[in-house]
Amino acid sequence: MPIKVILPAALARLNSGHDEVMVDAENVGQAIDKLIAQSPALRPVIVDAENRPLSYLQWFVNDAHIRDLDQFATKLGDGDELLIIAAIAGG
Repeated sequence: MPIKVILPAALARLNSGHDEVMVDAENVGQAIDKLIAQSPALRPVIVDAENRPLSYLQWFVNDAHIRDLDQFATKLGDGDELLIIAAIAGG
């Protein structure tokens, strides 16, 4: 089922400048695997060596944070959007 992955500008530059990508995926992990297959340069900046999400990124399916759902096992439906947001910190 096609879903839209939306990337922040900092990650879009590693994806040929595209901030939106359509992938067919049944869950978040599969969507990320397909995104990385299309743009391998994204791997080290979105997941760690064990394929876990990096802590400085926030992941949302539609309006729900995946930490409140089922993490990378979160099911996706046709037309869902996976939004990746870079966390901002400072002081």
